Amino acid sequence: AAPASLFPALAEAGVRDVGENRVQAAEERRPHAPAGWTCHGIGHLQRNKAARAVRLFDEFHALDSVRLAATLEGTLAPSGRRWPVHVQVNAARDPAKGGFAPEETLDVVKSLARQPHLDVRGFMTLARLDADEAGVRATFRTLREVRDEAVSRGIGDPPPRELSMGMTDD
Repeated sequence: AAPASLFPALAEAGVRDVGENRVQAAEERRPHAPAGWTCHGIGHLQRNKAARAVRLFDEFHALDSVRLAATLEGTLAPSGRRWPVHVQVNAARDPAKGGFAPEETLDVVKSLARQPHLDVRGFMTLARLDADEAGVRATFRTLREVRDEAVSRGIGDPPPRELSMGMTDD
């Protein structure tokens, strides 16, 4: 993550979206972010940090459990705010990663439609850390296929279309 001292140079270079994988890091850097920046929460979120995350992040890319969804819904409901989220899919079937199995993801999206304050915009995945290029491509292809099926079947309101994939080394 870039230190806040680099934010002016990043803004001058045209950066408008930044990702934070920890609530604590976002709390330190967010106050220094230029106006108009979108802050994306990209890491695992513990339910006890949900209120802080909702306050700090404009979008969230790691909705990895039904329990977290319920906690976020309860946090958002009093304000009436709809929060853009990406459902995390364990497309690599990696036991070290969180998220939903590809075959259960569309049912999860259907259930999230009953949570009026979660705006499901898309899907997110991470490849295995030890994956070669073919493995990374297969993981990302699986995520695209999940998204394409959601769109073709009209699952979601509207169907989620965005994809959030990978890490720096991918």
